Amino acid sequence: MDFYNALALLLVAAAAFAYLNHRFLRMPSAIGLMGLGLVASLGLVGITYVVVFSIIGQGLTIGPLVRWLGVGASAKTSRRPTHPTA
Repeated sequence: MDFYNALALLLVAAAAFAYLNHRFLRMPSAIGLMGLGLVASLGLVGITYVVVFSIIGQGLTIGPLVRWLGVGASAKTSRRPTHPTA
């Protein structure tokens, strides 16, 4: 994911959380956004936990999922800029 896309996703999530806080929770903005961010991150961790252990529980390996996500991509296939060594 490019930096621009990650920034846009973060901005959309913050706007959605601010709307939910203003409409339903009515907490101060900093506290409401922090709480919704905490709930969202714990939810993502829980979903990841369930998905990964259901894959392992079925006898499948996690390797194809890691390759699909591109977590173990080498420096040659990565889209990150390389810095010259001095």
